[in-house]
Amino acid sequence: MSEPLSFTGERFLPTCSGEIWLEHWHRYAFASQYASGLRVLDVACGEGYGSHLLAQQGAEMVVGVDISPAAACHAGSRYGDRASFIVGSCAVLPFPDQSFDRVVSFETIEHISAEDQERMLAEIRRVLKPGGLFILSSPNKKTYSDDRQYHNEFHLKELYRDELDSLLSPYFPATRWLGQKLVFNSVIWPDEGELGNCTDWLQAGETGIERMESFPAEAMYFLVFCGQNQMALPAKETETSLLLDSADVVYRDYEKSIRQTLHLDTLLLERERLIVERDRQLEMRTTQLLERENMIAERDALLDLRTAQMTEQEGLIEARDGLLILRAEQIDVLNRLTAENEVHLEELKQALSNRSSWRWWIKHALGLVR
Repeated sequence: MSEPLSFTGERFLPTCSGEIWLEHWHRYAFASQYASGLRVLDVACGEGYGSHLLAQQGAEMVVGVDISPAAACHAGSRYGDRASFIVGSCAVLPFPDQSFDRVVSFETIEHISAEDQERMLAEIRRVLKPGGLFILSSPNKKTYSDDRQYHNEFHLKELYRDELDSLLSPYFPATRWLGQKLVFNSVIWPDEGELGNCTDWLQAGETGIERMESFPAEAMYFLVFCGQNQMALPAKETETSLLLDSADVVYRDYEKSIRQTLHLDTLLLERERLIVERDRQLEMRTTQLLERENMIAERDALLDLRTAQMTEQEGLIEARDGLLILRAEQIDVLNRLTAENEVHLEELKQALSNRSSWRWWIKHALGLVR
């Protein structure tokens, strides 16, 4: 048993749900009514679910071909009891000429380059028997991408209707075009017996209803019957098809989306409330910051004033220190002069003392002193 394939967005898997499930299964279910008892080739079969459905609905033989070895291996392991699967490119099909009564290829052509699109159609015409039918689907670039402003990263060359028509006409001169689109409808059916004929109604304005003569919406996908002549194309009365979502998967997805949207709206309202509260707090914080800046400015002004006062005081102190140094020098000079004067006084005193002694001796010698 092969490993399960992972959904990457490039290749549909039966495990997918919702709109994509309905679109892909409906194509194969629609094509199966043209495959009963015939040899069918499924080009770009992917996971293999479609090839299996074609075989299950009565095709004599179904061969699925895919460029992915992993996909072909998985398909063979899972559906090999009813169909066969091989690895191959849609631009170089590994089959003899005129090997198949029917060829189907759904959502393939947009995944390859313009050059390979030409090669693919040439190869399909080669392996298709005369009078055989090729059923192709391709997204309508106008509604799929342009109107929705959507880009599918896996699509190399999407086509408008006129482009697809020009591409098909050299290989398949006879074509009949159908459209596919997922729409929501109200269905009324008999509770017992056959379904009977279908009467189609269409909403007309806000309050009116009218019979629907043609489908009112533009196709999201083109579904094209391709043949070498008109005889190869099927009868028109079997072309309208409906695949019902019996499990209401799309409605559940829609309701889930509505709930998510309501939840998101609640979150957005809460986010707006938080933003308003944040803005209020920011405004309050801004006011506080402005007040703080004013206080800082006032403090800086006081600091500047105090600095100027300190500078002035330092100047006064420096001047005072200068005066003190000068005064100290003057005191040193005075002390030195005082010391010198004291020495002179001592000398003078000594001299006076000596002078008094000599005067006495002189007087004594003269007999003036007894």
